[in-house]
Amino acid sequence: MQSLLETLSASTQTLLKNLSVLRDGGNLVVISHVSRSESVEAAKVAMDELVAAGLAEEKEHTFYKFKPDLLVHLQQTVSKEQQQVSFQHWLAAMDQLLGFLYQQCFEDKTMALALATQERDNLMAYAAEMGRTDNVSTVNAEGVVELLGRWITLLEPQECPIELAQVKQWRGAAEEKLGPWGAERFAAQSENIESMLQQNLVTAAFSAAKSLLEIAEDVGVNAYNGAINDLAFANILVARALKVGGKGEHALSYLQDAQKLTEPTAKVDSVAGLYLVASLMEQGECLFAQQQLVPAEVTYSQAIELADEIGDKQGSGIAQTQRASLYSLLERPADALRGYESALDVFQQLDDKTLIVNVWHQIAMLHRVSEDFESAVAALEAALVVLQDQGNAVGAISTSLELGGISEEMKLPEKAAMYYQQALDMAAEVGDEYRQVVAGNRLADALRQQGKLKEALAELEKAVVLGRQFGHSAEPWKTWDILSDIEKGNSNPKGTLAARLKAIEAYISYRVEGGENEEADAKLCEMVVEAIRTNRVDDAKSLLTKLADNPQWQTDHNKALLSVLGQFLEGARGLPLLENMDLHYRHVAELMLIQDQLPDKA
Repeated sequence: MQSLLETLSASTQTLLKNLSVLRDGGNLVVISHVSRSESVEAAKVAMDELVAAGLAEEKEHTFYKFKPDLLVHLQQTVSKEQQQVSFQHWLAAMDQLLGFLYQQCFEDKTMALALATQERDNLMAYAAEMGRTDNVSTVNAEGVVELLGRWITLLEPQECPIELAQVKQWRGAAEEKLGPWGAERFAAQSENIESMLQQNLVTAAFSAAKSLLEIAEDVGVNAYNGAINDLAFANILVARALKVGGKGEHALSYLQDAQKLTEPTAKVDSVAGLYLVASLMEQGECLFAQQQLVPAEVTYSQAIELADEIGDKQGSGIAQTQRASLYSLLERPADALRGYESALDVFQQLDDKTLIVNVWHQIAMLHRVSEDFESAVAALEAALVVLQDQGNAVGAISTSLELGGISEEMKLPEKAAMYYQQALDMAAEVGDEYRQVVAGNRLADALRQQGKLKEALAELEKAVVLGRQFGHSAEPWKTWDILSDIEKGNSNPKGTLAARLKAIEAYISYRVEGGENEEADAKLCEMVVEAIRTNRVDDAKSLLTKLADNPQWQTDHNKALLSVLGQFLEGARGLPLLENMDLHYRHVAELMLIQDQLPDKA
């Protein structure tokens, strides 16, 4: 073995000495971490050399299975001191790996279980180390129980009963160190659930919240001081997990249970009062989402009244914001504006800059819908001041871009250009190249609208160079579309057409590679294809006729789109779409994609 290892490069031999702590092998990221490699790529070079020498085999998910005699040799020849250092890095790598696999179990279960199976020996050794009796104390028992519980979740589908039983035994021993159930254990578990919700681990959060609720119900409301409030909060956590998971209608009963538990003491117990306000606000959200607007308004009003009575200013402000949003949907703009302004006053008293910015944006949206653009600009300008005071570059850039968009709606391209330049300068200052691309594109188009074609082209060229690194996320089709308009302004028909074709090509590539188009044109195209496939052509024709009478569909581009879709419904195929200059470039792309899917005319 030693002579074979000596044929490897010096860097690979050095790297291998750090891997004596592995069991069976490891995923490339784990190997990179444990070996202290300068990069994952460098670790990959070493592993490829190992595979070529017949000392390892590459499996799926870049897992490298080492020859058993290689690991034995390393364990026998590497010094104990070096192995101890590597062991600490291995522990950190296993902790990260287990956290990653547990999260992926709820997002890409197939991959998570495949890699968990490959890494089973490593993770079992890690679980054994963490679950050792002398490693578990009352201080860390909660964390060990949670860690072992995550590994159990990943082990259960692997059909390895001996290992599963062993880990459950370790977890049981750790649970004995937890002591009796009380406020501290409840707080630790509830914080973990809130963390999972923040990470969007909805299934895991719901399962943990249900388990916590069952425990809180079993111990009862008199188990310890505050147990009744913990039970209420457990109900709220289950409801939140259901809401995040899109099942708000099921959340209502849990929120109502929380309300019943806290109502009797809400005005004398500050925690009960806060939980009651929270349960009422979240009931309002659920009702709002279900379009039960009148009950939602009543519930929000109850939350505001109670929050004001118990001195929960933040709760009152948030509930007022939510109710104002409801008034906006009910087309009661005056009530909505009063609600937002009242909430704004509360958040300014609290000096909560994040919520202040949020309300200013809500006010701007309200004014924008009613086409009071000057008031919308004033609201966004106020938000921008707060964002800049916070040092929130991303928020400030986005707000400047929004101000530019409103200025364009007001037919003020000079002012739009000013805001876009402002956004571009801020993005450049913080090194945000992605937003430099976005702002540069919009600035170029605003300059084009002013007839400043040379300046527009210069900005666009900068955006093109920066945008290459971001691929589809930089939306290059928009850049090409702006260039097409610039070339048109330069009376360059050949350049106009070339840029338009580039925009179409880029957008088709984006769609073919799985990019989404949530605009109405894509939905309409999909509907026409489905109508043709299911012999519901007459229904589709009727819809196109109604859309043709809708003012929003009477632009030249939309008329051209409806015309082509009508021809498809009549059985036309192989239409010359690229040559149809009346179509928007995005519509050309969508139509080309669906034309390939259309069945031949019957």
